Amino acid sequence: MVQVEVASLRHVSEIVEVHHSDLGPLRAWTRGGWREASPEELDPCRWVLNGGPWMSVETCAIHINNLLLRGQTPMVALEGDRVVGEAELIVGDEGCRRGLVAHVSVIQVHRDFRGRGVGRALVESAVEATRDLGARTLTVVPEDEAKGFYGATGFRPAERWVEVDVSPGDLPDPKMEAGLASPDLEDFEGMELVVGRYQSGVDVALSLLERFAGCDVLGTGKFWTGAVEGVEFISHVRDVPFLGARIVYAWVRPSSRRERELEARLALSASLALAGSPVRTLVPEGLADQLRAARRRVVEFWAREVAP
Repeated sequence: MVQVEVASLRHVSEIVEVHHSDLGPLRAWTRGGWREASPEELDPCRWVLNGGPWMSVETCAIHINNLLLRGQTPMVALEGDRVVGEAELIVGDEGCRRGLVAHVSVIQVHRDFRGRGVGRALVESAVEATRDLGARTLTVVPEDEAKGFYGATGFRPAERWVEVDVSPGDLPDPKMEAGLASPDLEDFEGMELVVGRYQSGVDVALSLLERFAGCDVLGTGKFWTGAVEGVEFISHVRDVPFLGARIVYAWVRPSSRRERELEARLALSASLALAGSPVRTLVPEGLADQLRAARRRVVEFWAREVAP
């Protein structure tokens, strides 16, 4: 029988095994681009590029420790004493429109234990934790091959975000004041991620605040805070060599008197001005329809309502 409990540092090596069970071909990034690599060639930083912080004991321990210290809920599924699955529930306040957002940022089941109810047990534990925390909706961003599973566990398509490349001149120069900043997670409380939303706002903030020493290969960035036409914002501009792009994210203090697309447009124009160069990001589908930028891909959020 599958049991689910909150993850701890003692589970780290087995969490890594779960994620390694689904490994594809390994790659290493060099100045000349991507090349095939063997496991022996990959240091912890380059393992991250092959599947995230769960791919080495060193970075996974930092990641799980950070989540626990931040009051988040990483979970493990156990068969007997063995870890056979891992999930992460990220919860945070995104202001007046979204309220308290509960988001499953990852669910991974060991390849040898799929089809045994492990993923469903993790989902139902996330639902119970969402209910206990007072959130009313649980969201995920499923891969295409996982949509059938999430549909069978009560999730339905809820909103779509579109990845675009935007250049200076695509939007009018904004009237803004901004300065470099070093925010902590508390500074994002009540702020809604309206530009770059590939996971929930708190989850993206956690990812950007999480740093691994000596891992510049993962990209480097700067935070800015300020106001654009009266809208308070936090922006992050990040150079990501292995993507060959400058990526931007922006959070705003939402107002019920403004439409999300308007706030996203203002935050994007501010981020574009701060970047001073073409950028790549995700915007609400309504804003993407207004921009001249070519669409690269669509990210679809699915949601499950959680009864009190």
